[in-house]
Amino acid sequence: MTRVTRAYRSTLTSLDILLNALDRLEQQGKLPESEDLDSAITGAAIAVGLGCHHFDDLRAEIEKRSAKVVPMRRNA
Repeated sequence: MTRVTRAYRSTLTSLDILLNALDRLEQQGKLPESEDLDSAITGAAIAVGLGCHHFDDLRAEIEKRSAKVVPMRRNA
């Protein structure tokens, strides 16, 4: 796996962990309604090229792209 692929996969994993944490907070009623929070998540998604503007879209895009990122074989 190339460094770029590892970094990309790591970024997708980090965003997925963040979304899961936000889901848990929301279920517990502890997630504040905040445009700043929405803007931060959207900004992070756009920064890594996902271009999503809603949590559900972001989660779907993370799952789709994670499935496509496969280790590259090295030439022997």
